[in-house]
Amino acid sequence: MNVPNGDQLPAPESIRTFLLCGHSGAGKTSLCERLLYHAGVTTRLGDIEHENTVSDYTPEEHHHHHSLQPSVIHFDHEGHHVCVIDTPGLSDFVGHSIGCFPAVESVVVVIDATKGIESETRRLMRVATERNLPRAILINKIDVPEVDLEVLVAQLRDAFGAICVPINLPGPDCSDVIDVFETDAHDATAFGSAEAAHVDIVEQVIVVDEALMERYLEVGAEGLDPAAVHDAFEK
Repeated sequence: MNVPNGDQLPAPESIRTFLLCGHSGAGKTSLCERLLYHAGVTTRLGDIEHENTVSDYTPEEHHHHHSLQPSVIHFDHEGHHVCVIDTPGLSDFVGHSIGCFPAVESVVVVIDATKGIESETRRLMRVATERNLPRAILINKIDVPEVDLEVLVAQLRDAFGAICVPINLPGPDCSDVIDVFETDAHDATAFGSAEAAHVDIVEQVIVVDEALMERYLEVGAEGLDPAAVHDAFEK
């Protein structure tokens, strides 16, 4: 683990805290392994089946091949010190996830694309909403052939509201990711275009800024100042 020395503690304003939650098997612990590996904290990807992941480290977790308690990983990324809490997904242990909500700034609900919206997904989103925590949904396993990502995104918007819009979409072959918030290019995605997804985001964001909405009605999404859109998004 990348633990700072006593005289190198991260500045408080640089710290970002996230909680990973969702049903068991959605891929939260494997996602933590990817984050640590790409941040340079680890030199190899741990595997649940091989019982060598960073966040599932107890003998009981190795035996059952799933998380039984929350655990924290942390790493540095682009000037920020990122802390992520990996939480259990089994229904019997979901209370451990909810108990960690007061310790984080944002909640990331991980969904298995092959299973869609499950019962605990709705519960975790509801509790995070009630506590006014910023929420993100991460759809995992989208490269499985039978997954219909467009249908799943529509189901998510139906379940959690029109404000639930894609920020990143996979490319046509799921080998890369397109940031549709920062770009309005005509790039193809796994469904639709980056431009259409960007406009969808803008139309949800402008409702919190009257001046931005007036500007949008005058010039459309392409004429808006990206910085102004980003500031409104932060609200």
